[in-house]
Amino acid sequence: MNHFDLNDPPAGSQWSVSVEAGETKAEQGVRLDIRVLLATLAAGAVIAVFVYCFRSLLDPTSSVDEKRWCMAYLVGTTSALIGYLIHK
Repeated sequence: MNHFDLNDPPAGSQWSVSVEAGETKAEQGVRLDIRVLLATLAAGAVIAVFVYCFRSLLDPTSSVDEKRWCMAYLVGTTSALIGYLIHK
């Protein structure tokens, strides 16, 4: 087997690279379905905790520690979402 130094290719050589999908349309569909399902579950979990936090913050019988935890979660998640959307 020949070895080539890619930093110093032989004179007159031409290189080409091709990438081909190694999966069928059905496999791509399953992969897409799994990604959509996971994204939906993650979004649902975040929304559920957001609702719980807002209800806890508005409930006068909630403890101070619970409200502190909810505020930390809301601030952290909101900051992460804004950072993701702005890309900075």
